[in-house]
Amino acid sequence: MKTLILILLFVLPETYCCKIEQWIDDSLCCEELKDSLSMLCRGGVRYNYGKGQNSTWAGFYLTDRNADNSVIDLYSPCIRYFSKQGESVGGMHIEHVFPKSWWGGEVNDAYKDLHHLLPADGSANTSKKNWPPGEVLSPTLDNGVFRTGSPRTPGCKAQRVFEPADSLKGDFARMYFYIATVYQDYLWQGTPADKAMDNSGWQEFQPWLRDLLIRWHQQDPVSEREQERQEKVYQIQGNRNPFIDYPELVLLIWKSP
Repeated sequence: MKTLILILLFVLPETYCCKIEQWIDDSLCCEELKDSLSMLCRGGVRYNYGKGQNSTWAGFYLTDRNADNSVIDLYSPCIRYFSKQGESVGGMHIEHVFPKSWWGGEVNDAYKDLHHLLPADGSANTSKKNWPPGEVLSPTLDNGVFRTGSPRTPGCKAQRVFEPADSLKGDFARMYFYIATVYQDYLWQGTPADKAMDNSGWQEFQPWLRDLLIRWHQQDPVSEREQERQEKVYQIQGNRNPFIDYPELVLLIWKSP
């Protein structure tokens, strides 16, 4: 049965690291480790969703901006530029990597959590809709960075999936592990959430998606860019994605006997 987490914490780096390293040393694993991480990493603050001061777009200006003011877009090779902090960028959407419809679209902490929000090319995001990650067999969209289409992933029963570039697959996997851990008390609902998620157990994912995300996580290790973004989100929200800081946690939770 899922655990309802009501404790909100602002995670101090020394407390955060000491706790996780102690859990690893104590061989904590599986559900117990996942519950502990959820309590540790759920807190902090959230910017307002949208544009303006202390908004999602103001956050993107800090977390997803190159030195030349261009937007870091994981969904398209198209180059666009920020005008000023807090302003939206034309042709781009605020994208929930983990679809908000999968928890009913409620405006909550996950809805505004920059750890899985990205500025995304509008056409790619529209094609992605709320489909799960997967390997694309027949693409309906392929812009050289991001693909959507029918799946070839074994066991996947979703009608369509999205597939990021190989160099970004681990980034997306770690965002999914983060949401499934930090917000593990949410009820996953609707289609295609029912093809990807499982409310009956602590692992959250259907086996096909769990195995796919683990493979993506292993094949595309944490990058310097991913680490830098994590630090910037932490400065805004006060919480962290533990699977970026401690990649070994993925197997300790989802692959431990």
